[in-house]
Amino acid sequence: MERLHPWAKETLNGYLFTMIDNAVAVDGAEVTEADLAFVVGRSRQADGSVARVDRRSLSEGTLRLTAVLAALFQRAALDGAMPLIAIEEPEISLHPPMLGALYDALVAASHNTQVIVTTQSADLLDNVAADPMHLLVARDDGTGTAIGPIDDSGRHLLADGVLTLPDSCAAAKCDRARGRQLSVCPVHRPKASPAAVASCCTTRGRVAHSGLASNPT
Repeated sequence: MERLHPWAKETLNGYLFTMIDNAVAVDGAEVTEADLAFVVGRSRQADGSVARVDRRSLSEGTLRLTAVLAALFQRAALDGAMPLIAIEEPEISLHPPMLGALYDALVAASHNTQVIVTTQSADLLDNVAADPMHLLVARDDGTGTAIGPIDDSGRHLLADGVLTLPDSCAAAKCDRARGRQLSVCPVHRPKASPAAVASCCTTRGRVAHSGLASNPT
């Protein structure tokens, strides 16, 4: 990434700096004789200096976020060779106040490829850029799963300000707990609008249905 798309590497480091305390950057290290590559970090110390951090000392949150960002800004996606990126629960290990920056990263990546995300966090949808038009609802009535846009009543409630997208996500979780297994599944079609990111309040495994049901236009 650093050699072929240096701006993407700078973007990745910028998001890390924003979302992870004291993080400065991550770098790839290669061992050519062993055909091996690994990640090392750079972290701001208490005295203001920057120290190299071995991969084994990096937090789980830092490693997970690095993997998410690397997937979003990988060469194949930037070059248009990858039509879809699907990520399950990218918000794990991140504090809720950091999810705005994560949403921004998803939106930025969605200008190059279709992005679908599943999440258990209503906080990820608590963003002014979130657009109900880019959400699908998956309903399981016990005989199968039907996937489609938010129904008219839901759209009216959102448009009138009676319901917010985080509220919709919370309601989906309540319905699922009652056995209805309703989930909100977002779909983004690249180059549509900056707000186009798919976010899904659902159970594990439902992402496969959501991804197969939505194709870029």
